[in-house]
Amino acid sequence: MVFIGYCIFYALALVLLNRDIVTTTGMLYPRESETREVRSLDGLWNFVKSDITNPTQGMRDKWYLDDLSRVRKTIPMPVPASYNDITTEHAIRDHVGTVWYDRKFFVPMSWSKNQRVWLRFGSVHYEAFVYINGEMVVRHEMGHL
Repeated sequence: MVFIGYCIFYALALVLLNRDIVTTTGMLYPRESETREVRSLDGLWNFVKSDITNPTQGMRDKWYLDDLSRVRKTIPMPVPASYNDITTEHAIRDHVGTVWYDRKFFVPMSWSKNQRVWLRFGSVHYEAFVYINGEMVVRHEMGHL
């Protein structure tokens, strides 16, 4: 218990002393309520690792406009998880670079067009581009949300 108290104090001291910290805005962790429906997209997603020598091919060839399985051979990948730790294939375990995920899901009819919908990602490293039906809806850079 002393360790936890120390870590919290240390983090607060860093925030109070460091004036260069960029403040971000966000939201509380989503919880189901009478007025809020939470839908988890955890599970198996289609996964493609970009070629290390051609990391921008997917953007140039607009892979986001179609199912990944139609542009490349995909493998099922659990989300959330670190793809480097899931497979035994060395090319994936040692890969540092661009990867692509996609998944089909149905939007409930209760989500009307005039309703705000929040996408929450538990972990994004470096940069993420999120497309829904071929349209970019989120661009996330590390440290900026």
